[in-house]
Amino acid sequence: MTDCLAATGASDAWIVVSAIAAGAVALGITLALLVRRRSRLAPAALLGVLVLSLTTGGMATSPAAHAADEGCATAAPTATASPTPTATATAPAPVTIAGSWEGAINPPGGYNLLVTITDDGTVASGVLSYPELLCEAEWTQTARSETTVTFSETLTVPGGCADDGTVVLTLLDSPLTQLGYIYTYSGGITAIDQGTLTRTT
Repeated sequence: MTDCLAATGASDAWIVVSAIAAGAVALGITLALLVRRRSRLAPAALLGVLVLSLTTGGMATSPAAHAADEGCATAAPTATASPTPTATATAPAPVTIAGSWEGAINPPGGYNLLVTITDDGTVASGVLSYPELLCEAEWTQTARSETTVTFSETLTVPGGCADDGTVVLTLLDSPLTQLGYIYTYSGGITAIDQGTLTRTT
């Protein structure tokens, strides 16, 4: 904007100087013609000189004026790009172990386990039986990680089973079709039972 104002001022000054110069030239010619009254063309020449001086003074423009006209054109507003919406990441659904499972524990010569697990991805529980041992029990979740679920086992039909053990199920594959099974006894018994459970439904 400062450059535009400076250019405009220079243009105005140039016009004034041009007008003064033209007037001076016209005056000089007029005086010469008045001195030389012998010429019949003196009045007409005088009129022509005056018209020429006025026209020249009015039309005179400077390079600065042209530069001001070109440089001071209003700039087109710059379009502002709208921000692109950021997609919100969707958390993956939790893996559940819900379903019916069965497997051989301590093979060979061990026993079988049949269990139905209910699981919402946060809390799981199970109802199970050991057919060969004539036992039935329930599992209550006590801990959970991305790859394991831990239960306390409580007998509902004692049969020949130990009570109050801890069961840890480990997710072995994806999609989930197998669980690792480890049973730890309570009451100071150091032995553990282990096996692999396979999904049946």
